[in-house]
Amino acid sequence: MINFSIQGKDTIAAKVKNLGPAVRRSARKRLGIVGEHLATYYREHFEESGLHVRSGDMRRSGAMMAVEEDEYGLRGGLLVGQGLPYPPVQEFGATITPKTAQHLAIPLDAALTDAGVARFSPRDAEAAGYKTFVRGKIMYGTRDGQLFPLFVLVDSVTIPARPTVGPTRDANRDWIENQLHEAINEALKEAGE
Repeated sequence: MINFSIQGKDTIAAKVKNLGPAVRRSARKRLGIVGEHLATYYREHFEESGLHVRSGDMRRSGAMMAVEEDEYGLRGGLLVGQGLPYPPVQEFGATITPKTAQHLAIPLDAALTDAGVARFSPRDAEAAGYKTFVRGKIMYGTRDGQLFPLFVLVDSVTIPARPTVGPTRDANRDWIENQLHEAINEALKEAGE
């Protein structure tokens, strides 16, 4: 029979016990850094997605997600589209159908700003100075004796995916992994002191 004892086992046990909280503290700090970096990258590289900036709301919506902790762990990173209905459609694609009207109305040049944003809805066309009527699947408006095609009426539209969040993550994957490695290294150093 061989008996042996480990000297310093209490010190090692204390360091291991401190490791979990140290990892959480360090990861929380690093996730904040990652979130801020991703938000900045997202806003600066938005046009690379192929989306045309119209109002700029979606691009401006890129923000750092507040670091949260629950029973599953820490969460943080990039938050996009808070309060906007369309970012998931842009990211993943979708087929849009009318909810309260017979058709969707796609604005044509006379109903668009130079940035491509609708100036008014079909319901507001008369308030915008047009007398309207529909022929086929086009809503026309007359104003000052001129005829303008205002909207194309469709049953649905399919919008292809034009991801912005996924490419932001992918372009920064190595940097994110490095930040997480640094968090672990900082925690090991802290726990070992």
